[in-house]
Amino acid sequence: MLRRLLLPIHSRVVFQCSLRSSFSDALKRYNEGKVNHSFGVWGAGDNKFNQICVPAEESVLPFPVQDLDKNDNIVQVHTCHTHSLGVTENGKLWIWGSSRFPGVVLNDGESKPVSPAVFAEEKIIHVQAGREFNVLVAEDKQGLQKVYTCGSHELGQCGIGGKTGAGCHVSFPHTVGTFHASNDNYVTQIAAGFEHCLALTSNGEVFSWGNGVEGQLGHGDPDERAIPKRIEGLPPDIMSIAAGVDTSAAITLNGELYLWGSNEYQQLGVGSKEEVEIIPKQVKALEGVRIKSVHLGGMHTIAMDKEQNIYGWGCNISGQLGLNQQTEFPSPQLIPSLQDKKISQISCSLYHTACVSDLGVAYTFGQGQEGQLGHEEKGDEYLPRSVDMLKGKFVKSVACGMHHTLFLVEKTAT
Repeated sequence: MLRRLLLPIHSRVVFQCSLRSSFSDALKRYNEGKVNHSFGVWGAGDNKFNQICVPAEESVLPFPVQDLDKNDNIVQVHTCHTHSLGVTENGKLWIWGSSRFPGVVLNDGESKPVSPAVFAEEKIIHVQAGREFNVLVAEDKQGLQKVYTCGSHELGQCGIGGKTGAGCHVSFPHTVGTFHASNDNYVTQIAAGFEHCLALTSNGEVFSWGNGVEGQLGHGDPDERAIPKRIEGLPPDIMSIAAGVDTSAAITLNGELYLWGSNEYQQLGVGSKEEVEIIPKQVKALEGVRIKSVHLGGMHTIAMDKEQNIYGWGCNISGQLGLNQQTEFPSPQLIPSLQDKKISQISCSLYHTACVSDLGVAYTFGQGQEGQLGHEEKGDEYLPRSVDMLKGKFVKSVACGMHHTLFLVEKTAT
């Protein structure tokens, strides 16, 4: 799976950004006050698909995403490989980037961020971007919630049943029929991997669909599923879920952590040397530790407990575990350099990690060859390093894409 991810994407429509000056010119304009963004979404790293929509094909420093409505207060962002999503405090959806499939970006070929009219009568609650597809939770005026998907359905990742295979896609947001609008049992969280999805319902059940070749669906087989199916091997009290490239995770109310899917780099941390785990397994090394959140990259995992201690394991070739070395770790390791940082939110990609502290300080580490870490120079970082360009700003959250990072800046730090 991961070998395929590293191959270039062919036959893709790439829309050139409307502002195509050099980044040095753009930075000069920013320093002169001609780009005045004290809050909003900032991006760093690869921009070949306009996934961070800044005035260059690559940005080694964070720069404001261009053409977002300055009057919209974006409170949620997510990104994958070639496109990004944002949601405002009023539930308005913004999309930017590019894709082979028109249903992904809904922008009629425009490169700049757009807010699709299709959701004008609904409030977007939660968004996730997969590779060439989106999954969203929307609420109508009656307060009923629906799950929508759009984009690639080649491996069943839109969850609407029907035909799958090369070229199959959903060009207009479609409701996932498994989750009927109900006030009694509704979807509380969604998670998108590269080619699979998870959904958590209010009664603690987890459903999965899409590509299952690495066991990431958790059904005991490598089959793909074009409609959601409940995962039977999980406890009945799941309170949080996560999806990585081809791994999945769930956390119980008591903070027990379960992982499944690809284990090629020991990223599951379950004490097994098997390259694939097709059913959920508890991370016994963290038994007794109450896990609050888990974040899955392509080959590594980062978890945070209730006391804001941070643990990492799996592949560490680029320093994405923040342990000041490149050694692979098959079991959870406490990350000492984050102990005093009071980390509140984390995001992982294939080779890099980003996190934010309670004080609104952003830290990045891991691969930096495309500028995705947001530092002035390129290069890998083996320890968490603060993003100096955003000093004096309050970073609320971060979202890692394949070779880029989004920073959601909320307010000026005091």
